[in-house]
Amino acid sequence: MELTDNMKEWFRNLLDGEIEQAKGAAENESAWADGSDDGITSAMHTMNSIENETYVKFLESLKEKYLG
Repeated sequence: MELTDNMKEWFRNLLDGEIEQAKGAAENESAWADGSDDGITSAMHTMNSIENETYVKFLESLKEKYLG
């Protein structure tokens, strides 16, 4: 399927919004990990941060693949 210019713009906007949200979530999780009272909670937040960072990379790869 070939995307029209409008579809590309919509997709770019969708991805950009999701990327920014995931970056913010990763930063928050990292801060929560740093402020955690115990190692288990800190590890949980660290893993959540890593998961969000990985999601950002995935979204950026979609953007590159479909939008250049």
